[in-house]
Amino acid sequence: MQLLLHRAGIECTLVSGNDQNNVSHMWNLVTIDGRNYHLDPTWNDGSDKIHHSYFNLTTAEILLSHKIDKENIGIDTCTSREANYYLRKERQLDTVRRDDIAKTIADAVIQGDSIIDLRFTKNTFAAARLFINNRELLIQKVNHILNGSEYLMWNYEEYNVNDIYYTLTLYKHDS
Repeated sequence: MQLLLHRAGIECTLVSGNDQNNVSHMWNLVTIDGRNYHLDPTWNDGSDKIHHSYFNLTTAEILLSHKIDKENIGIDTCTSREANYYLRKERQLDTVRRDDIAKTIADAVIQGDSIIDLRFTKNTFAAARLFINNRELLIQKVNHILNGSEYLMWNYEEYNVNDIYYTLTLYKHDS
């Protein structure tokens, strides 16, 4: 990843540390628009299903699931959230309103996204998760918003949950 980022002109350095089980792990510290962020591409696609839970995090956020080795040199504290994936894509939601969540999903469908990543606040995550889990109601609400567009029958095959970062990722059903 570091090589790809450098070739793309993105300043990047490796960070060493441990995961929650004290297993050695490395990830990247990237500089976007003059601000530093933690990016862990390994954990963003650790399974067959891609998600963006570890994409451009602050130091406080990465420390929820990672421990930074004291031996790292030049690792600044990252405080900016401007390039966080969810904020840039307007997928950071502070609502429990089902219509708002469905509208965000419908907008992502219209944009052509087959993976829809949403991040909620600590206070809204449980209610949002219940709504996402109610497959029939979610599909009904999203399709109601899509009615009249070229996207008439949206469906998802499964979703991923990250309880640490309050993220829910839906994967489009290819039928």
